[in-house]
Amino acid sequence: MSTITKEWTIEKIRKVLAALDKKTGLKGAELPIKTGNAYHRLGYFSYKPEDVCFYFSLAFMNNPRTKETAAIDVIRHEYAHYYVWATNLTKLIPHQAHVWHHGEDWKYACKMVGADPIRCHDSANFKDRDVDEAGAAALAAAEDVQEFNMLAHIKKWNVLPKPKEECERLNRWLKEHLPAGLYFEVGDEVLQREKGFGSVIDTYPEYNGRQMVMIRFEDGHEEVFGNRFIMKVLNGAIDFTQYK
Repeated sequence: MSTITKEWTIEKIRKVLAALDKKTGLKGAELPIKTGNAYHRLGYFSYKPEDVCFYFSLAFMNNPRTKETAAIDVIRHEYAHYYVWATNLTKLIPHQAHVWHHGEDWKYACKMVGADPIRCHDSANFKDRDVDEAGAAALAAAEDVQEFNMLAHIKKWNVLPKPKEECERLNRWLKEHLPAGLYFEVGDEVLQREKGFGSVIDTYPEYNGRQMVMIRFEDGHEEVFGNRFIMKVLNGAIDFTQYK
């Protein structure tokens, strides 16, 4: 029997979704949740415009043989599908058509929300995954999930996030190898030919000598450009190096 829920209900499932929302910045817990007693389909996420919702099999989740870890993993499995849909992750991680909804984009989402990246639930995988009440409560609260707002990151940079260590390594390389007029730091004054003058408020490193630069322009709006599409103001003069 479930150690923390005793009996799974829609509201208890919603609490697990809400805990994941707190870590991801998404709003999955606000969606409708349907339940049933099917064993051939333990859960699904529907992204049909007229029926965006979650479904879970209470017959499976409340079966005395179902471990708490397995029930929570089913919730996370479907949340990962929602995560792909809500962040439009597929545009950054394309996958082959034959893998359908369980491609690399979904596997990436599973990593972000702590779900097993396995297409079909296999109880054998949870044979040795027993947790006590405190452990179950920690899983339900998503304490093992790293907080990261993927949607905000994608909206800002339109690329997948890199590990902190990788960003630091790339930034060091860019600073050491790029001409002064092509490497940007927060506070630099810049000119973008169509948008005018502005100030750098953030940067994000890319490969092959590329750097994304977020600029706040004089009219107050903010926009991201590649480092090769802006010019730095150095010692009071505009550096035209990259345009020569």
